[in-house]
Amino acid sequence: RTILDNGSVRGIRDIGAFNIRVAREVIGASVHLLPKLVDRVRKTLHSTLILAPPQQGKTTLVRDIARSVSYGLWPMHEGTGWQGRKVGIVDERSEIAACVRGIPTFDVGPRTDVMDACPKAEGMMMLLRSMSPEVLIADEIGR
Repeated sequence: RTILDNGSVRGIRDIGAFNIRVAREVIGASVHLLPKLVDRVRKTLHSTLILAPPQQGKTTLVRDIARSVSYGLWPMHEGTGWQGRKVGIVDERSEIAACVRGIPTFDVGPRTDVMDACPKAEGMMMLLRSMSPEVLIADEIGR
């Protein structure tokens, strides 16, 4: 049961169950998708929206895309890759990088900056203004 205050959720009471999600890293989860995302003319990635029902691995996939692009593990031609790119992640719910004291606990790549526990809109603007990412990643579009 939710407790509302002026139409906003203030709290929850009468809890009947908990759902505990355990995030895990799957290195290589994006290996089959990345070739389809590559814009070979501009040597970058196409803008991409990943849609799937809950619990289908969207966050795991996005995390591995960030890692692969940052390390330069994305394919250009058969057997070759491009240089790593600067990646910016807005991790509003701390699910993509799972930062602890500012350090990602998952491998999101060496050229990746993470705005942890930051609202998406503000985090994106901060990253774009100060970190100049070539790839910008966020999880769950919405408020």
